[in-house]
Amino acid sequence: MMRRTTWIVLGVFVVLLAAMLFWQRTKQANAPEPTPVAATEGEFLLNLGNAAVARLTVQNAEGATVVLERSEEGTWRIMQPEVAAADGAAVDAGITQLLALRILSTPSSVPSLDVVGLDAPAYRILIDLDDGKQVAVNIGKATPTGSGYYVLAPDRIVHIVGKYGVDAITKLADVPPLAPTATPEVIPTP
Repeated sequence: MMRRTTWIVLGVFVVLLAAMLFWQRTKQANAPEPTPVAATEGEFLLNLGNAAVARLTVQNAEGATVVLERSEEGTWRIMQPEVAAADGAAVDAGITQLLALRILSTPSSVPSLDVVGLDAPAYRILIDLDDGKQVAVNIGKATPTGSGYYVLAPDRIVHIVGKYGVDAITKLADVPPLAPTATPEVIPTP
C-alpha cells in the first residue's frame, strides 16, 4: 500500500499538470492572429506585357512635372518643363526600376488614404504605352520602417513596394535627366 503522503503528492502533481495544460490552451486561444497578406506578395507591381513605354510623366506633390517622350528612333526627349534632349541611360534606368518594382506586401486592412499619403500623393506617375494604353501609379508616404512606400497601383489596391526602385523613378521629377553636353575638342594652336 502507498502511504498517505504519496497520494497527496501525486494528487498535487495531477492538479498542477491540469492547471498548466489549461493555462497553455487559453494562452494559445488568446494569441493574436498574424496579419494576413494578399497572395500578390512578390509579384511585379506593373505588368505591361509586350508593350513598351512611349511617354512617361512624373509629377511631385509641389507640381513639378517632367514629361519624357520616346521618339521613333528610340531616343528620349524631355517635353516638359522645357524641350531638351534627355539622358537616355538615366531614363531607361528609371523605367527599368519602375517595371521591376516587386510588391513587398499588401496590407489586409489599409488605413485611410490620408494616413498613407495617397489622398494627395507625393508622386504621380503616368505611363503611356506604345499600344495606346495608359497606366497610372500614385506614390504615397514611406512605410514606418522606411524600407518601402505605399503605392496605389493600377488595380486600385494599396501595396507596399521597395524604396530604392521608387527613388530611381521619382528622381526624374526632382532632377530632370538632361543629356550630357559634349565637351568641345581643344585644338592646339601652332
